[in-house]
Amino acid sequence: MKKFTFLLLTLISSMPLHKKNFVQGFIILKNQKDTLKGTIDDQEWVVNPTIISFKSAANIEKSYAIEDLSSFGITGKESYLIAKNDLDITPFAKSRLQSFICKICHRQRTFLLQR
Repeated sequence: MKKFTFLLLTLISSMPLHKKNFVQGFIILKNQKDTLKGTIDDQEWVVNPTIISFKSAANIEKSYAIEDLSSFGITGKESYLIAKNDLDITPFAKSRLQSFICKICHRQRTFLLQR
């Protein structure tokens, strides 16, 4: 039984955390106007991504962070624009709300979903 459990845990731990799903898309690099077409690893994000994987026409895979891009999109599905936003980080626990008179904001760059 111990051998079976060990073998099972070994197999599970060697499995990838997510499957890659490259679909047609584009990126626009920061401070450039040219659109680069290729494929993007579409992870069907619930929360806006902070990093994306892109394969160029030459099939070279590279990861891009918010700091590297001005926009990216998945053909026929969605596109994202990079912008600076105020993120409200005010505590939301009912017991702590009374001690904060004004909200706490943090300015950061994020991918904004465009529809």
